[in-house]
Amino acid sequence: MESARGPLPRLPLGVFCLVHTGLFAWAALTLPWRSRSLWAVFFGALALAHALTALATLVKAERLAALTLRMLSVLSALSALGLTWVVLSSSLYLIELYRGLGPLLVAGIVISWLVLLLLTLPIAAWGATRVWREEIAKKRTWWMAGIALAFVVASAIWVARSARGVPLHDQSESSLGQAIRRVWARQRPNPATDSATLSLFTEEPASCPEDVLASPFTALVTYVSEAPRVAHICLQARSSSDLLAQIESIFTRDSPRPALMKLDVLTRAQVLEPGSLLDPFKLRPALDGVCSGRNCLAPWQLVALDAFASYRPFAAVKDASFGISLPWIAEKLRAPGPLLRVEAASFVLDGAGVRSLRRLRAVPQRAERERLSRAALLAEKHILLSQRESGEFRYLLDPFRGTTEPQNVNLARQAGTALILCEHDATPSNREVIVRALKLLQQSERRAGASSSLSQDEHTARLGHTALPLAAFLSCRPKLGGEYDGLIARLGQFLLTMQRPDGSFFPEFDYASARPTGRHEGLYSAGQAVLALVLLEQRWQGLSDKGGLERRRIGLAIERAMAYYSGPYWPAPLHDLFFVEENWHCLAARAALASRRNDAYERFCTDYVQFKSRFILEPGAGNQDLRGAYGVSPALPVHNTATAGFGEALAAAIAVKRARGEATLDDEALLLRVLEFLLASQWQDANCFACTRQHFVLGGFSEHYAGPALRIDYVQHAMAALHHGRRAVYGD
Repeated sequence: MESARGPLPRLPLGVFCLVHTGLFAWAALTLPWRSRSLWAVFFGALALAHALTALATLVKAERLAALTLRMLSVLSALSALGLTWVVLSSSLYLIELYRGLGPLLVAGIVISWLVLLLLTLPIAAWGATRVWREEIAKKRTWWMAGIALAFVVASAIWVARSARGVPLHDQSESSLGQAIRRVWARQRPNPATDSATLSLFTEEPASCPEDVLASPFTALVTYVSEAPRVAHICLQARSSSDLLAQIESIFTRDSPRPALMKLDVLTRAQVLEPGSLLDPFKLRPALDGVCSGRNCLAPWQLVALDAFASYRPFAAVKDASFGISLPWIAEKLRAPGPLLRVEAASFVLDGAGVRSLRRLRAVPQRAERERLSRAALLAEKHILLSQRESGEFRYLLDPFRGTTEPQNVNLARQAGTALILCEHDATPSNREVIVRALKLLQQSERRAGASSSLSQDEHTARLGHTALPLAAFLSCRPKLGGEYDGLIARLGQFLLTMQRPDGSFFPEFDYASARPTGRHEGLYSAGQAVLALVLLEQRWQGLSDKGGLERRRIGLAIERAMAYYSGPYWPAPLHDLFFVEENWHCLAARAALASRRNDAYERFCTDYVQFKSRFILEPGAGNQDLRGAYGVSPALPVHNTATAGFGEALAAAIAVKRARGEATLDDEALLLRVLEFLLASQWQDANCFACTRQHFVLGGFSEHYAGPALRIDYVQHAMAALHHGRRAVYGD
């Protein structure tokens, strides 16, 4: 097999092409392409070209090998250029739509692009130097390559500009808000009417008199009308004054006058062109609504419908869902025609006045002491009212539909909720709730001699399912007395048996062999175990039933654990690069300040928090309301629990630093930003206009602003961050 530079290395080229054949065939057949996707055809063609080149090379078919290598090199070069266009145009589109991507997501995109280039450019360069050498030497070839590259860049910029949307009018959100406040002030609504007690939730789209693009001013209005029933209507006008007059007419037409109203005034519109990899991201969660023809769904309705988890790339995997499905939304709209992304200025009108919302969240306010106290009390009330008679805290709640999802008791989640109730301890009436919660935990006790574990599995016990409940029993002891002292001693004995000689912990205990098992540790359970041992040592003296538990043995176990987790657990090269989830170790380090200091363990906590602080978002253009959130990009919904977990760890690290005599001003400022984000994310009167009235939603926290699911552990962690954050910044 000859080329312009002599025979090609047959074996290396054949093996190279075979490896790439497997990779591209896997991409064509396995990745979640739609049926008859161009991407599947694209990767299938690359796989076929590599397979033909490998076959011709390995069987020594010289002419066929030269021909297939020519074809493969051209296809690979075009693929590299095409992939560059896809990555560049997609990135610029998302930057334009979301007003930034953040350095971490940009880094991920660049790395993915480089990987794709590594799969295409080498074979393109190889073929170019071997079988296209004479053609490449011509100046015309280089001119054509330059023109192609310029076209890629120019067309990518053009695609990105399409994300901006068309302004529907020139009124600013602030001027609209002021005008709406004047209208609402004249109405003096009666908050005692039935409309104040009804949810505004509706799945029905609003029907407009004409297409949104044909009217400068369009408002989607939701309120309770006569009957009573929820009215979701669309008002349109040629001027803002005419629109406000139509809104005002609702109050004179309906009796009694609505005491609660949701108002979305559309500001921009963009026609959505389906059929690209960006389809799941073309609507911004809780910022954009969607229209088709004359039918419109407001931004808050898409969140309430859980539309941002409607795209399922793997049909067989229900939980693997993210972003929007344009066909799913088109079905909800029940209208022909193209989909239109619409931006809206969002307002809630109620007895407190007119309040602006962004991402279905209250406008962030300063994290003042009283605001934090009220928010923590409201979260506590939510938890107290979510408990069932059995003592179990409700697992999952849809705050709009009111549907709940029962689940077998999760011991760690149940214990963590009881623990923060005891730590906060602001409501005397919560004693009964705590007792029921702890008694439910006690029912899972499995005794074995002098020790006990908590488990709902007849074969094994998990470390975290005993460690965190033990921490809860110990934290609640000052409130409840010595009722559970015997159980505390037995759980302590079990925890000691779960420790390895090096100070780490086994993840599970096998009841059949009566021995700890497992090589790896749970993500959170080790820190929970250290926290439980620290509290156990502190409470040991007052235990009425020690069950043979020796304080010296507890102290040695703590020392071994702290030495391990601040040392070999996280080797120095990793220590300088990243950490995973070590929040509970910070909580343990703070608790140990009162009894057993360990310099290396405390530094492990402060180093961990310093690393995690890199993920706290700073405000960018259009993303000011995400300031203080924990996430990698403003283009991805930031999770409230991850933010709250960081807040818990940061509050603990501040206490540790103060005990070490280190400066904490920067940490306190960062913590205040985190707490401000949590305050805005809590379900409160302002943003709960469409919340169910079947359950108490106020005080709770959903997963994020794109997903309505409200879980008890989301509330538990957020309440802990609010409580300990307030203490860290403002003191007791």
